[in-house]
Amino acid sequence: MSHLHGVSSATALLAVGILAAACGGATAAAGTNPLQAKLEKAVATSVATPAAEASLSETVTSGGATTMALTATGGFSGVGKQYVNNVALQATTPVKQSLQMAVVGSTLYVAVPPSLQSLVPSGIHYVSVSYSKMLAALEQSGNAGEIAAGVVAQPASLLSMLKLGQLSSVARATGAPSGAQGYSASLALPTGKAGAGLAAEGIPPVKTAKIDVWVGSDGLVNRVSIDAALPAAAGAPKQSLAVTALYSGGGNYSQFVTIPPSQVLPESPSMLASVLGTALG
Repeated sequence: MSHLHGVSSATALLAVGILAAACGGATAAAGTNPLQAKLEKAVATSVATPAAEASLSETVTSGGATTMALTATGGFSGVGKQYVNNVALQATTPVKQSLQMAVVGSTLYVAVPPSLQSLVPSGIHYVSVSYSKMLAALEQSGNAGEIAAGVVAQPASLLSMLKLGQLSSVARATGAPSGAQGYSASLALPTGKAGAGLAAEGIPPVKTAKIDVWVGSDGLVNRVSIDAALPAAAGAPKQSLAVTALYSGGGNYSQFVTIPPSQVLPESPSMLASVLGTALG
């Protein structure tokens, strides 16, 4: 797998704490449900863990039919949440592509696939764009596949989603492996001003979701599954997003290399759109 190096200020613990406080966090109802308190503690501990490996799979459906499937492997490390992904995309054509993505600060870097190398200057291997601006544009466009690609660019985004959202109806769930505890719950994300910064966390534009979470004997979240509706244009078929993320190796991830600035075409939304469009079919 190719490895990229990035530091994401969007998932810095201080920012997470501020946003959680602003929207009331996920602790408001914990006192009335001991299972909710245990789940929230595991989420908070996992968000604060300095490193982990991540493996994600996503499926997008429209009108009940699968239109997109994505998988990604990567990780994050350090207070700044460095991470690296090798994202495999399969579109409806079906078109199969593999992309490398990383975020450094607030910038998204995507490797230029061989099919588009002729469109960029010699020696350029990556295109970049403001990550938060890209996610905001995707949210407005309602392109479910590209929204999903934006989500997998941040392995820690689902943990942030659990931290920033309001958990309710927390109950025991079956299926967790021996030594782990399974939980099921409903998750509501903040809207309006309180939710304005969620795109910067790589969190998809959903209002509510059904979740399943496994917590290991070490007190860390090791699996998150989310089913949620995505925004769709008026009159268009309903779209949904199903995501499963597996986390392992808490406290130990260091597989990073540097992206050479000389190999980057800076701030190129049009080229980034071409790269994603080609990959997504």
